[in-house]
Formats: sequence, C-alpha cells, structure tokens
Amino acid sequence: MSSGEPWTIANVHRWTLSRETISLAYVVVAELKSSASERSC
Repeated sequence: MSSGEPWTIANVHRWTLSRETISLAYVVVAELKSSASERSC
C-alpha cells in the first residue's frame, strides 16, 4: 500500500468496528463457504 491511499489504519479500524461491516462480512463469508462447498461436491 502506498502512503497516498485513502485507506489509512484509522479508516480500516472504523470500518472494522462498525456493526454493519461485521454483519456484512459474516454474510460474505457464509456465501463464500456455501459456494466453495457446492464446487467441491
């Protein structure tokens, strides 16, 4: 990552600590897991 990018540590922490982002991450992980299991079968 270059220092000129807007994605600073503070920004990442803000996103990570928000409940909406956490719940969204859970949904994405669940989707990835289900699609992965479908491929292996």
